[in-house]
Amino acid sequence: MVEIKDKKNNNLVNKERRIDQVLKREIKKLKKDTILYINYPFCSNFCNFCIYKVHLYNQADSKEFLDYYKKEISLYADALRGFKFRNVHIGGGTPNLIPPNFLIEPLKKVIDFNNLDRFIIEVFPSENLGKYLDELKKYNVTKIQLGVQTIDEKILKQENRKVSKKAILNSIKALSERDFIWSVDLMYGFKNDSLYKKNRISEFQKIISFNPNGIHFYKLRSQRTNCYYDKKNCNYDIYEKEIDLSGFENILIKKGYKKIYDEWCLGKNKEHAQISVCYNGYSKAFPDILGLGLIAKSHFRFGLTVNFKDFETYKKLLDRNMFPIRVFHNFKRTNIYPVFNIYTGIKRLSEFDLGSFLKNNKLTKAEEKEIDSIFFLFDKHDVKYNYKRGILKIDKTCFPKTLRLIERYMRLAYFTKNN
Repeated sequence: MVEIKDKKNNNLVNKERRIDQVLKREIKKLKKDTILYINYPFCSNFCNFCIYKVHLYNQADSKEFLDYYKKEISLYADALRGFKFRNVHIGGGTPNLIPPNFLIEPLKKVIDFNNLDRFIIEVFPSENLGKYLDELKKYNVTKIQLGVQTIDEKILKQENRKVSKKAILNSIKALSERDFIWSVDLMYGFKNDSLYKKNRISEFQKIISFNPNGIHFYKLRSQRTNCYYDKKNCNYDIYEKEIDLSGFENILIKKGYKKIYDEWCLGKNKEHAQISVCYNGYSKAFPDILGLGLIAKSHFRFGLTVNFKDFETYKKLLDRNMFPIRVFHNFKRTNIYPVFNIYTGIKRLSEFDLGSFLKNNKLTKAEEKEIDSIFFLFDKHDVKYNYKRGILKIDKTCFPKTLRLIERYMRLAYFTKNN
């Protein structure tokens, strides 16, 4: 047992005890479609555009993390009292740096592998991906998300993305030959991207020729954690680059793809994508998620939590049989649950299906007042928005301003009602 004696860590322990009490009481109410998200926090190198940098991979650190990851699973297994997740998502990081059983076998305490609705794993392209995919079969994995981003050799080199075009195409081919639902992540907005425009069109057509079940388009984000961050301009004006993807989207529409939240889906993926870590297509809300691992986020009807990024603190708390959480926003005390969902929808898509959200999610009177306050805030600060047929849409010119306003509002609400 690790002893934590200094004042700073004593405060931390006392705070975690309060979080433990709330979590152990509330997570007993989890719904069957709650998502279990596992964050494997290691990569073999950091790509320049990456906003998720946590740790560089080495075998010793990975082994130690996995030992503590098992402790975290055991803590939640005890608190959940037999609840078994039916929706699982493993991301990172690069989960396929290690054999799949290292991450998956310990999950038997909280998963019934014979009764899964969705089991998704994110992977990085590699020459031996086929072997890794074959090992996943026994765990009833349903979908693979392949982080391609680009197959342009010049951009790969520019972004320090240590994988070849050949390895990426071999990975795509391996997926196309196996019985998984599979999707491809593509990123746009790199430096000099416009110089390679023709290449980007031809690479897209090449990838589509393999008939992936899904396509995710991502626009490059400028943040503190990547090489595109500008310390002089820390605001949402540079958060996400404006890119016209209509040409690519028109190709997908002609081939029968349908957009489900932020993924273009084909065939059986159209139903599969209705519940993801970004979106619950049935409730129209940000889904309930329990996150395991360093810096993993959890989102529940009652609140939002974020695990520690610092490995040493993560270990200390787990050695004391305490959940390794550094942030806890209690939605029940602040009533900002609907505001957080509006914020998430706007942040990702510049719009939010508020009508369907209200229809499918029973809110308290206090929560309804918080929504009224957001519209008052928009009017007071001249935010240009459109609210028709239940869809709240923010004008592009007001997107950065709107996010800042809602963020400030949530911070103030949380501080005021928790102090």
